[in-house]
Amino acid sequence: MTDFKIGTPVSWKSSCTQKSGVIIAIVPPGKTPYEISPEYRRLGTATPRDHTSYIVSGGAKNRRKTLYWPRTSLLKPQKSLTESERKWCEANPELIRRLMNNNINFVTTPRA
Repeated sequence: MTDFKIGTPVSWKSSCTQKSGVIIAIVPPGKTPYEISPEYRRLGTATPRDHTSYIVSGGAKNRRKTLYWPRTSLLKPQKSLTESERKWCEANPELIRRLMNNNINFVTTPRA
């Protein structure tokens, strides 16, 4: 099982919906989110888990941000773009749009 840190971007699939967000709190084994902080009472008073779990702020694509307490086994770290990849994307917005609209699957090398 992966140990995540606060601020780590993660994704998971729940109810056939891909969700993503950022870890905002760590819940120790044997505790519930509400026991960590009353502000997490919206997550309910579910049975404590026997392993470290995480509270995530995020949600499904194009939905408002909300709090989740997903199963730790479903969480996967999200890969972030490097600074040079981000700059390349900013410099090539039309190519990015074409790739996304046509679902083209090829790799190009960023120009220096």
